[in-house]
Amino acid sequence: MLGLNRVALPQGLHAPFVCTASLVIFGVAQIAHASGFLAVYLAGIIICNRPTRAHNSVVTFLDAATWLAQIVMFVPARSSWSRRNCWPAASFRP
Repeated sequence: MLGLNRVALPQGLHAPFVCTASLVIFGVAQIAHASGFLAVYLAGIIICNRPTRAHNSVVTFLDAATWLAQIVMFVPARSSWSRRNCWPAASFRP
């Protein structure tokens, strides 16, 4: 991700470059039998305060990706939930 300022990319490709770099960091850490999540987290901490060319577009893209991931994660969980399964007393009908 340090190469974001060095690589001449069109404006729309900065965010996919950052996502790909994070996947590469995760993969290299896993190959080295280390925590991939910790490696990506530490890379984010190191990179977050450095000035980059397309900081706003990358943040906007990653914010949208975060919302999409939350929707994909919670909608199936919510659809499998029912009042009868979680609170048997709530579904009691005299």
